[in-house]
Amino acid sequence: MFSAVHRLLLERHSILCLPFPASEQAQPAAWLQALDLEWAALGFVANAALRARLARLSAEDLRATQEFVSARLAWITGAAQRHRPLFQNFPHGLENPDAMWTQRFLSHFFQDPDQPCLFCCRHGSTHVLSPCRHVVCGHCYDGREYAGCPVCGARVDTESAFFQPPAARPPGQARPILKLIYPGELQDEAQDMFLRLCARTQVMTPLDVEDLQILSQSLGEDWASRLPPAIPVRENVAHVFGALLKKFPPQEVLTQARSYQVSVTDILRLIAAYCGADPALMPQLQWRRINDPRGLEGEHGRSFLRRSNDYLRSYVQRNKVLPYRIQRFHVAKMGRPLRRALLAALESFPAQAMLEDMQRQRSLWVWLGEFLHPHEYAARYPNTAQGFASVRRRSPQGARAPKVRSWASRVEQARAQADLAQLLHLLRQRPGEFGRRLDHILRSAAPPQQEQIMQACQELLPALPTPMLLTLLAHLPARSHTQALRLYWPKGGQARCFSAPDQRALLPLPILQRMQSMLETCLLQRMAGAAPIQHMVLDRSLEQIATPFNQRTAARDAWQLPRGASLSLPMQGVLRLFLYWRQHQGQERADLDLSVAFYDSDWQYQGVCSYYDMVCVLQGRRIAHSAGDLTSAPWPQGASEFVDVNLPLAYALGVRYAVMVVNNYAGPPFEALESAYAGVMLRQDADGELFDPRSVATRFALSGGNGVFLPVVFDFFEARMHWLDVHAQGQFSMNNVENSKDSIAKICPDMMRYFALGVRPTMWQIGLLHAAARAQHVCVREGLGMRLYQRAEGEDAASFLQRLRAGGGEWRSDFPFAGQAVHGVLDHGDLNLAPQSKVWVMRPQTLVGNMTAADCLSMSLL
Repeated sequence: MFSAVHRLLLERHSILCLPFPASEQAQPAAWLQALDLEWAALGFVANAALRARLARLSAEDLRATQEFVSARLAWITGAAQRHRPLFQNFPHGLENPDAMWTQRFLSHFFQDPDQPCLFCCRHGSTHVLSPCRHVVCGHCYDGREYAGCPVCGARVDTESAFFQPPAARPPGQARPILKLIYPGELQDEAQDMFLRLCARTQVMTPLDVEDLQILSQSLGEDWASRLPPAIPVRENVAHVFGALLKKFPPQEVLTQARSYQVSVTDILRLIAAYCGADPALMPQLQWRRINDPRGLEGEHGRSFLRRSNDYLRSYVQRNKVLPYRIQRFHVAKMGRPLRRALLAALESFPAQAMLEDMQRQRSLWVWLGEFLHPHEYAARYPNTAQGFASVRRRSPQGARAPKVRSWASRVEQARAQADLAQLLHLLRQRPGEFGRRLDHILRSAAPPQQEQIMQACQELLPALPTPMLLTLLAHLPARSHTQALRLYWPKGGQARCFSAPDQRALLPLPILQRMQSMLETCLLQRMAGAAPIQHMVLDRSLEQIATPFNQRTAARDAWQLPRGASLSLPMQGVLRLFLYWRQHQGQERADLDLSVAFYDSDWQYQGVCSYYDMVCVLQGRRIAHSAGDLTSAPWPQGASEFVDVNLPLAYALGVRYAVMVVNNYAGPPFEALESAYAGVMLRQDADGELFDPRSVATRFALSGGNGVFLPVVFDFFEARMHWLDVHAQGQFSMNNVENSKDSIAKICPDMMRYFALGVRPTMWQIGLLHAAARAQHVCVREGLGMRLYQRAEGEDAASFLQRLRAGGGEWRSDFPFAGQAVHGVLDHGDLNLAPQSKVWVMRPQTLVGNMTAADCLSMSLL
């Protein structure tokens, strides 16, 4: 039957691997047509090859396939849940919001179950709803319009006589593009996916980590032979072997892991991954109660209160608590064989390097020592015992151990003393640190010293990871002039950014030009080492799509949208935003709110559509309309909210920016809910099904703590949609647009300006480099046509790259590689390609794409 790996392949790459043998007799065409209709309602259709395989299944196997695929497709699009907002007839109704609020207020405070209705004075027309206990009149409140309590908006028992079936919805217009589902072989596809995850040159997303866990558990006894020769990112090494450690003998796993590890910190990361913690080893936030109120007057208390808003100050002073960041994570149970294997792995590292690296994470090693018990094996693993004694600052004999001077402190001393020779000597030991510090070193050095740095670059660039080379390639050309601002992305569990004026000294243009040439040469040489490509397709519109970065905080299930992506937005019809969340069974009430904030060209606040203003009116015209505010989402039904924005009318009334905002108003954080996701639908009109999975442009899961999530900004003047995927700090509760509109008006334009500066590498640059280094024939789609390029005999990668940039290829109105296997980096998946094609698609249409942006970075476009 279908396994978790079958589910992964279908959800991630639209590949269906059938676990059933073919039968001798084909099934009736009517059965397959019924299956086609069911999947088409969800926005998918089987391609010809898969349909032929489905026709040869037995009736029982076909039924099992239909149930499995339909359930997974419904989950992908968000149609698995029944979406019932507070106002079931949305977008119709709610003609007088002010009267509704007045009626709610009077019902809440003055309506008694034993008295006539306050408004119509009827006897016996009132109903007491459970569990909120509000009294509503069946005559004054239309039970066909509500899916929750009309007074408080809570989910209630709909078996009450008050509730009536909703009125039939008028049909809508829709011209959906159906996505193709392809057949595949389970073992081959799973192995390919596993290797591509291992080959990532960036930290895996939370969703990738979950996929890796499932794929690792599906490996057999030959798991060691299925590992790639290299895993570039240390955190990913920890994820891979932490997952394997849960299934296979620890000694075997740690023996294999040793060839991928370079320091004892990698062992620490592996333990964190095995325990379900983040191998980034970031401090954890804890709130600690202060028994003495004067503790707020200490250095930490004063510093926190100075940086907090009024709400946080009130919360801290009222509850007598302060936040502390601690270097600690929950350690899973480790048996004696696993502890011995870990201590043996630590012992295999050089003693001096071990002492130095353990000092860098001293607090964590002290904590782990309580679980690994290194003193029990001091005779067998003496260097390891000495290392733990060093971080405890005590020798095994009880004397105070000397503090080890770290590599980072020596680097900082060399920098402070302007000792360039010593600084370069140290940075040569860790090329990644050299790449991260390159800009600072160049602008701090005198012109004669910059030549020494360039020589070090020539030596160290081949050792840098591909994402860093691409980042430098995009970043350095912009350093010849002052930027409008700088953005900082602190390492953390959710995406937050801070901006500041650009006050850096400029770099000389000749140095930057030499660096750009060196970086391009290094990248082309690296990409040329991969397998050659016969046909490649690129979309020039990807010039505004930044490559993914800060992947550990990327929104889950956001399909292929990298943070900072700017997409075209059709300005006809209706923009429908949706939010769904569900509490765990027995969990406290969770109240999320979906809002849209509107701004003009100068980011001056114009209005909002939210729980406290359900209809946004500008110049007497409705530009946005809410489906109501549900204030709880009990298990199992959950809660849904919708907001419709009239695109042409908002544009005509001078609104430029619309910001989608998801607020945590009350209850547990996003990540503590059983399910929470939001998304965007592009509708031709507001009628038809309330939730049409075929019109979903993107859907993303909600994660992180309490606060404000800003996923996307719509620019109506430029007809663009900017995917930001960033959190604002907000408050512990009662978050809304009103108390965060100033933060929104700063964060959103800063991020949009930052990505528009071109200081981040784009998917167009990556595709262009792959094409120049590896492809024989390249097709570049531009607008309504395309240009075809062919590599000349003996033409090197640098010359071909220059020709691709200059344009001038053969103009074609038809696609020259139709039906052929190609490699592609595409904006729209609307091409007719052979199933063997390997493509990254940002906006799935008929093609969903079987590659990720991270695969393109890791040279897996093979």
